[in-house]
Amino acid sequence: MIQINTFKSYSFSRLLADSEIEFFLIVGLVEPDNFNEYWDGTGHQGVGYLVMFKNHKLTTIENLIYLLPNSKSTHSDIKRYTYHFAERMISADMYNYDVQFKIKKTSILGNSIGPPYIDFIRSIVGNDVPAALLKDIAI
Repeated sequence: MIQINTFKSYSFSRLLADSEIEFFLIVGLVEPDNFNEYWDGTGHQGVGYLVMFKNHKLTTIENLIYLLPNSKSTHSDIKRYTYHFAERMISADMYNYDVQFKIKKTSILGNSIGPPYIDFIRSIVGNDVPAALLKDIAI
């Protein structure tokens, strides 16, 4: 098992993209430039999830960061990289919206995610995201 404090960088893989909500897997990377050593994926580990959704009524963009538990880490690097990534993902027409971040913990591992992806996403977010946002999405 990779130590979380050995990650040099983080990657964000989009699992869901909709006009109102996006869901990303947060992946820790040990040596992102060392393909010869880590070509088999051993240098990558899922460390959490990021959910971004728009609340037009409150003119906010909610960013929910779900971190997987790891007693050897304070998660400060993951939070910093994720804040930076999420802020850069906001489109120009949304800059007047208030951007909010919430940190949560989850124990749901996404080691092998298969269709239907929406069921996996619902298991992570529970009631944190308005049900109407996920109702009509079929992926």
